[in-house]
Amino acid sequence: YMPDSGETQFQFIFPPLPDTVSRIDFMEGDDNNSWNIWGIELKSHKLTALKLPKNLNAAKADKNMTLPDPIFKEGKARVKGQFLEYRKGMGKNLKIHLGSCINITTESIDVDVAEDGTFSAEIPVITTTPVVIDVLEKAIRFYVAPEEETIVYINQREIVRATSKLRKAEKPEGSFAYFDGYMGGIANELADSYTKLKLFNDYNQLFKDAEGKSLEELRTGYLKGKEQKFNDIDAYKISPASKAILKGDVTLLAIDNINMCPAILREAHIRANKLNREEAEKYYNSPLDIPDDFYDIGFK
Repeated sequence: YMPDSGETQFQFIFPPLPDTVSRIDFMEGDDNNSWNIWGIELKSHKLTALKLPKNLNAAKADKNMTLPDPIFKEGKARVKGQFLEYRKGMGKNLKIHLGSCINITTESIDVDVAEDGTFSAEIPVITTTPVVIDVLEKAIRFYVAPEEETIVYINQREIVRATSKLRKAEKPEGSFAYFDGYMGGIANELADSYTKLKLFNDYNQLFKDAEGKSLEELRTGYLKGKEQKFNDIDAYKISPASKAILKGDVTLLAIDNINMCPAILREAHIRANKLNREEAEKYYNSPLDIPDDFYDIGFK
C-alpha cells in the first residue's frame, strides 16, 4: 500500500550483506506485473552518475531544417534501441505503437528485449510514420520510414525521476530518450520541446479546469489555449520542422478536447460533487444541449 504522499515506512529482515555490497535491488517477483525497485544505494544518499554509452550518438537538428517530404513506398522500417542502465530481469518485452492509419498494419508491434537491454524490430510500412514506445507514464515518440533505420536509447533513470512524486522537482538526469538515424535530430528536438512546452493533457487538471463551466466556455477555452500554444511554439528556438509537427499535435489535441467536451464536463461535475456510482451513471446519461455548430471549428 502506498498513500498519496508517496511515502511509507516498513521493515524487512534478511541476513547481513557483505561489506563490499554498495547497492541492492528490491524485487517483488520476476514477471512483468511485479513491482521492483532497482539500484538502492546503501552507502550514499546520491545515485551514481549516469554514464551514457560511448557509442551513443544523439543526432542534432539543423535549426533551419524544414520537414522532409514523406516517403511513399512499401518496405520495412528498422528500429534499433537500448534501455540505458538495463539489468537482467527488467522488462522482457515492449510494444511499438504506430501512429498512422494508412499503413500496412495499425497493430502494435511486440518486441523482445535482450538481457543487455537492446532490442530491434522491422516494421512493415508504406510511408513516414510516427511511432510511440510507452515506458511507465512517458511516451517515447519518434519516426520511422520504409527502408530507413531509427535508433533510440531510452533513459530509464530520467523517466523514473520525472514520474516520481518525491523526485519530479529534482534536476533532470538527461533526456528521456536519445535518437539517431531517420529524423533523429527532429526527434531529439521534439523530446525536449514536449517536456518544456507541456503540450499534452494532464487529465486530473483537465477535469479541475472544467468545473463549473458551460460547454461553450470549455470550447472557447480550448480554442484560446491552441492559439496560446502556437505563440509559445513560435517563440521557441527550434527548427521549422519541429514547429510544424508541434503545431499539428496542438491542433489535434484541441480537436480531441472539443470532441470530448460533453464527457469532460460530465466527469468534472461527477468529481467535483463526489457523486456515487448510481448518481454518476444517472448524471452521465442525462442529455446535454449541444448546439448544431458546436463542432464547427474551422481548423485547416
